[in-house]
Formats: sequence, structure tokens, C-alpha cells
Amino acid sequence: MALDLSGMDLTDIYPIKVHTHLRFLHLGNNHLDNASLEVLANLPNLVSLYLNNNLVKSTTLPRFEYLQQLNLERNPIEQIDPIDQPLLQILVLNETRIKSLRYIGYLSTPILETLSAVSCRIENMIADYALTMVNLFLAYNNIKLIESLQGLSNLRRLHLRHNKISQLDGLTVGLDKLEYLNLRENQITDPHEIKKIKSLPSLSEILLMDNPVDDEMGSDIRPMVLMYSLELARINKKFVNDEEVEYARSLIYEVEAEEEDIYLEGAHPGEDFDD
Repeated sequence: MALDLSGMDLTDIYPIKVHTHLRFLHLGNNHLDNASLEVLANLPNLVSLYLNNNLVKSTTLPRFEYLQQLNLERNPIEQIDPIDQPLLQILVLNETRIKSLRYIGYLSTPILETLSAVSCRIENMIADYALTMVNLFLAYNNIKLIESLQGLSNLRRLHLRHNKISQLDGLTVGLDKLEYLNLRENQITDPHEIKKIKSLPSLSEILLMDNPVDDEMGSDIRPMVLMYSLELARINKKFVNDEEVEYARSLIYEVEAEEEDIYLEGAHPGEDFDD
């Protein structure tokens, strides 16, 4: 059973408590605060709850045994309070005022798969993410480091556009299923940082536009990126062709040959002998 009460300028929803069989409820674009939402405790069967664009200040809501999707986008939430939703899979916090992901944790949301906190005020990524996490969208924040991703072997999409990231060390933590990585509009200056994508065996698309390293290298960035991840299908929104792959392979062979020569010279230094 579904009910859509969005955009009705509601400040009170007390009569809704009689609809105990509701599974899908849309309350977006109203004037509801946390006090007015306490009545939702009478709706034990909710699976999807949209509360976007209201006056909600706390992420602590009644506990729902079956809730899978919660949208709190565009609410005046300044911090994440404890969330206790055992079956929650999708949490949307876009355009809130949060600075930290502190209470995003595997204990309160143990099977969370998608977290979207775009255009907030987040300063770091520190959180105890559920090991089930598949999609992490944290674009347009103030994040400086990629961190707290250890153990997220199911993560497939990582969106970090328009942050303040300059180093990619946080990617080398066993993200074996990561397919999509968006680092557009960050502060990556050192080409050697790109080498760290070698630790992402499933990566098929990467975006690096509008970083200093991309601006400086221009078209040369594509073969360099391919050298570290030959399985990429798209770089900066453009598909990779066979010629680019072969060129990247030739560069790899050249680098390996140079490294071997340096090793041999070091292992067998030249000496002068009398006949």
C-alpha cells in the first residue's frame, strides 16, 4: 500500500496512524519536523519513506523493522544522530548541513548498500561503513583524504567529485569490485598518485578532469592512466579504443625494460680488468 502526501504544506500527519499497512510513504516538500514524525511509529510495515525538503533536524526516527529506503534530502540536519534501521539499504542525505558521517555504522545500519551525502559540509569520510556498501556518493564536500574504506570489498561506485583530495592512498585497501571512480574537480597534482589505481582490478571507468594533473598533462594523461589499469573502458567520459591500449602496453614494456637495465647495472657494476 502506498500513499503520496508530498507538496501539501503539511505540518501535522496525526491521522495517518490508522494506515498501519502502509509500505510506501512520500511526505516530501512539506513542513514536518521530528515531533510531527513521531506518529510514524504506528506504521510498522514501512519499506520506503521520503521526507525530503522538510524541517527535520535529527536523523533519529522511529525504528522500522522493514524500512529499506530513507530520503532526508534538503533538511536542516546539522549532524547525524544515531540511526537504528536494521534493514535500511538506501540512505539519502544530500544538501543537508552535516560535517561528519560519525553515526553511519554497521551496527545501526548493518546492510546499507547506498549512501548519498552530496553537497553537504562533510570534512572527512571517517565512518564504520557496513561491509555491504555498494555505492558511496560524497561529491561536493570538503573531504581531503580518502579513508575508512577498509573491508568494503563490495563497493562498486565511489563518487568524490569536487572535494579537496590530493592523495589516493585510501584506494589501496582491497576495493576489488570497484568499477566507477569519480575524482573530478579535486586537487591531484602529482602524476605518481594515479599509479595507485593499480590496486583496483575491476575498475572500468575513471574521471580525473579538472584536476591540476589533468590540466598539466592534457592528452598524455590517458596513456598514463591506462598503463596502470589496462582494463579501463572509459577515461574522462571517453571510451578507450584498441590503439590506446596497445600504445599503453608499449609504454609498459619500455618502462619495464628501463627498470631491468637499471637493476642489471646495479647488480653487476662495470669494472676494468687487465688481460
